[in-house]
Formats: sequence, C-alpha cells, structure tokens
Amino acid sequence: MTDRELRRPLRSLARTPGWGWWVVGCFFARLPVTMVAVAMVLAGRRLGSFSLGAALAGVASLSSGFGAWWRARAMDRNELRGSIARDLAFTAVGLAVVAALVQVRGPVLAVGVAVALASIASSALFAGYRSMLAMLVPPALLPSSFAIDAVLVEVAFVCGPAFAGLLSLAVGPAGVLFTMSMAAVVALVGTRRLPRREPIIQDPGTEPAPAPWADAQVMANYLATAAVGMMLGLFEAGLAPYAVLLGHRDGVGGLLSAAYAFGSGAGGLVFATRLAGRDGHSRRAIALMAVLGILLVPVAGAPALPALLGMLLVAGLPFATTNAAGSSHLQARLHPARATEGFALSTMFILVGIAAGNALASLILHVGWSPRFIYLVAGVPPVLAAGAIGAWAVSRSADAIGSATIHSGNGPRR
Repeated sequence: MTDRELRRPLRSLARTPGWGWWVVGCFFARLPVTMVAVAMVLAGRRLGSFSLGAALAGVASLSSGFGAWWRARAMDRNELRGSIARDLAFTAVGLAVVAALVQVRGPVLAVGVAVALASIASSALFAGYRSMLAMLVPPALLPSSFAIDAVLVEVAFVCGPAFAGLLSLAVGPAGVLFTMSMAAVVALVGTRRLPRREPIIQDPGTEPAPAPWADAQVMANYLATAAVGMMLGLFEAGLAPYAVLLGHRDGVGGLLSAAYAFGSGAGGLVFATRLAGRDGHSRRAIALMAVLGILLVPVAGAPALPALLGMLLVAGLPFATTNAAGSSHLQARLHPARATEGFALSTMFILVGIAAGNALASLILHVGWSPRFIYLVAGVPPVLAAGAIGAWAVSRSADAIGSATIHSGNGPRR
C-alpha cells in the first residue's frame, strides 16, 4: 500500500470490497443502541415515571453486559456473518415485543423481561462487527479503520438520540421502539452482503490462544471502558429531566445527546483520523479520558438550553478520539482467535458501567435531587480511572527500568 493511500484512509477504505456493506450493517445495528436510553426514559414515563425509565435503561445495559461475553464466544466458535445475522433477527423481534408492551401499558415486569432479552440478543453485535474489520481491511489501514469507525459511532449517536426524541413527539415511545426494530432488519440485510468468516482453528500442539483477561494492559483498558460507561449512563439518563428543568419537553433530551455526539464526531474527524497511524494509543486514551470527565463539570451549571447545547458540543470533542485510541490499543493486544470475545468483554464493561450510571441517576432522581447534580457526579469516574491507570502504568515502567538496571549489573551494591 502506497504512502498516498495511507494518507487518504477514507478513500482507500471506500475502495475496499465489502467495507461499504460493513458500514451499512454496522450503522443500522448500532442505531437502536444509540436510541435505547432516550426510548427507555420515555417509555418509563409512559409507564409511570422518569425514574422507572432510567431503571429500564439500566436493565437494558446490564443485560447487554451479561450477554456480551458468551454471545461473543459463540461468534468466535462459529461462522461470524451468520452469527451476527442471527442475533440481529432476535434483536428485531425482541424490540417489536417491547414496543407492543409499551403501547398497551403492559406490566412493568413483562416490559423489563422483554427489554432484557432484546438487549442480550444485541449484546455482541458491536464486537462481531469490529472483529470482522480485521478480515475486510488491509493491516496497514486497520488503525485508520478504527479511527473512522469511532467517528461513525458518533454519527450514529448524533442521529439516534435526536431521531428518537423527534420521533417520540410524533408517534410516542412505542413508535420509537418499533423503528429500532426495523433498523435491526436493515442491518440484517446489509450484513448478508458481507463475506463469510469461518472460525479461526489453531493447529494441534500449539499453545492455546490466551484469554483477554490474561493481559494486564487489556484489563486496564476494560477498567477505563467501565469508567467511561458509568459516565455515559449518568449522562444519558439525566438529559430528558434536565430538558424539563429548563422548561422544555422531555423529547429535547435526544437533541442534547445529539449535540454531545456531534461534538464527538467533529473532534474525531479532526483528531482521531490524524492520530490513527501514530504510536502511544494507551497514553493518549488515558489523558483524553481525564479530559472527558473534566469537561462535563460545567454542564451542571447551564442556565438555558442554548448554553447547554454549546457546553455539550465542547464536552463531546475528545470522545471519539478516546474511543479510537482505546480500540486500537485493544486490537493490538488481543489474539485473533479470541478477538470477538475480547471486544465483547469491552462492550460488557462499558455496558455494566452504563448500567451503574443509570442506576445512580435513577437514585438521584428518585430522592428528588436536581438533574444538575448528575453532571457533577458523571465527571468523577473517568478522572479517577485515568489517575489510577496512569499511576499504575508509571509504577510498572519504574519497576521495569529498575529490574533492567539490576540485571545489567549496574544496580545498587549491598
């Protein structure tokens, strides 16, 4: 691959066979996930309260986290395209059932069970698509493909919450949920156009592929992912009540989420694609994660909707670049035979973090505290995780240097 092609990764990827269909399948598979927080909060209000909606969003996130690992292990052990398509079909059916239950104001327990099953069905889709990238894309373009994928994620997060919020004004939360079901059907059609990928079978007698959790750096990556997930869980659950606090309809919460995602996508286009080919993904991810938390603090003091939109745009700028750096670091550390599992565990950690954030937001709203307080709390997890991982990385480096010095014979004499 020439230097000219590497300098224009988007053009090179567009010419890669199958990549366009990968984008279609991946985008429409992600769209329901980006709509789920808004849809659950609004569905909860139809069924009783915002607090119930935040709890349903937590059920969705926790169920996805629970299902991610074993669904991904099944994908690694079976033909990948067919596994993704099968899970998309189950997701579409599950979301349609949730829509029907919300429309008729069915029992909350039944809604929760249906949400959990639909979320389990979709839990490994992100991991499956990301694992498939290594098959579709030339190795030299893989870091750039992760950077562009991070921007595409934010495009989905711009479209999804805004679409959900606007759509709810016309057709209500049940209509939003049914639209999410149809998006999974479109993703299924696109995915069927991708090439097959058979499971990677290791030669007899070779060392088995190491588990993702056997690598300390991968586990640090997962911890960072969980912290960012908790931030997102608090962030998303607080948007609709924040909009109401400022005198607007709850559906405006989707526009607020879109503003954050738009800032993230813009930042990704400017920074993530330029930094993709450089080293230092782990250090970059740690620094940007701290910035993510710090930029959320001013959001708590927004006096009106225009100021809030501006603050969210700025706060979102580092998000896609953080995601791209984390994905590139993870891809470099995972064994190909367990890559889907490794990415699914990342999904599990972020979803468990989101569920924890949803639960905390539900508690804050239940006791009657202002939605503003949610955004003071939301910035704490990524800052703490960045500090802890940074200190651990510095300690490991110091230990490695000390060990090398002693073994070279230049260590301190006793």
